[in-house]
Amino acid sequence: MLKGAYGPKIGVEDRYVIKAFTDNIVFGYPIRDRGDPEVELGSALSILSLFQLNMANAGFFIRGAISIGDLYIDDVVVVGKGFTEAYSGESQFARDPRIIMTPSSAAAVKRHLEYYAIQYYSPPNRDLYQDSDEQLFLNYLECVLIAEEDQGPFYEALEKHRRMIEQKLSEFKMTPTIWSKYFWVANYHNFFCSQYPKHFDESHMVDLAKFQLRPSRLSEFPNSHD
Repeated sequence: MLKGAYGPKIGVEDRYVIKAFTDNIVFGYPIRDRGDPEVELGSALSILSLFQLNMANAGFFIRGAISIGDLYIDDVVVVGKGFTEAYSGESQFARDPRIIMTPSSAAAVKRHLEYYAIQYYSPPNRDLYQDSDEQLFLNYLECVLIAEEDQGPFYEALEKHRRMIEQKLSEFKMTPTIWSKYFWVANYHNFFCSQYPKHFDESHMVDLAKFQLRPSRLSEFPNSHD
C-alpha cells in the first residue's frame, strides 16, 4: 500500500487495484455504473495526481496513459483492452514525463466537458492540460491546490518540485535525450504557475534562462594586447 503525502491512501480495498511488475505500475479503477464513468474518472485523476507529484518530488518523473476499457487483474495476470490501449499510449505517445489520455478516455473527457455551461470552470479543464502535440495529459500539480480555500496552496510541495527539476536539469546537462524531458517538465511547472497569478509568481518558477543551452566559439577573438 502506498500513501500520498498530501492526500488519501492509494490501494484502498475494493475501491481500486494496483499491480506492479518490473518498472511498470497498472492502476485499475472499476466503473460501478456501466454508463458514463464521469465520477470514477474524476476520482482516478485525483488519485493519480497525488501519486505522480509524490513520485516527482522523490526524484522519479513518471509517464503513463489512461484508458477506459475492460480490464482483468489478479495476482498472476493483467489482461484486457483497457490495459493494451494504455500500454500502447504510454509506449508510443507519452514520450515526456506525463500521463496522457488515450482515445477512449479523451473521448470521455470531451463528452464530460459538454455537461458544463461554462467549461472553463469544469473539473476536466482543471485536471487536464492539452500539450502542443494535442495530447491531453494529467495536470498533477493541481493537487497542490486541493486545500486552497481552507489553507491555501501547498507551497512546500511546489517548491520541492521546482528544486527537483533544477537538480535534474543540471545532472543531465550532458545527456540531451534525457535533459529534454526535464526541460518539458520545467515548462509544464511554469505554465501551471502562470495560471494562478494570485498564488504564484516568478519566484515559484524554474528560471529557464539558467539552463538554456547556448553555442560558443571554439576560440574567442584575441585581444589587441595578446
